[in-house]
Amino acid sequence: MNGLKKVIALSCLAGFALGIGTGWWAGRDLFPRRWGWEQRYESMLERFSAQLKLTSEQTEQVKVLLETKRQKMEGLRTEIRPRREEIRISTQSEIRKLLSPEQQEKFDRMEKEWQVRRAKRHGSR
Repeated sequence: MNGLKKVIALSCLAGFALGIGTGWWAGRDLFPRRWGWEQRYESMLERFSAQLKLTSEQTEQVKVLLETKRQKMEGLRTEIRPRREEIRISTQSEIRKLLSPEQQEKFDRMEKEWQVRRAKRHGSR
């Protein structure tokens, strides 16, 4: 009976590992790595060109269009970023007022950890 338990456990472990591997492999295209805008648009352009069989003229037109829209999106992000930060700071301040002094200390430490993670994720903006 003990040998049977080992076989079942190993089978479950193998199935789990196989599931993780399959999920990773299948998810590569669904959840691409975070790239900079250049890599994202280049990848998008390559995909459009290959799958839609774009002519070189169409490819160039799509490239120009994507760049134009990217610039507009970046402008929008730049415009929104300060307002979003203002809301984040006011929310943090209002939450802090509800906390005891001990909770405020812990909250402040948590905020510092969040800032470090944000800086790593977004770089310095």
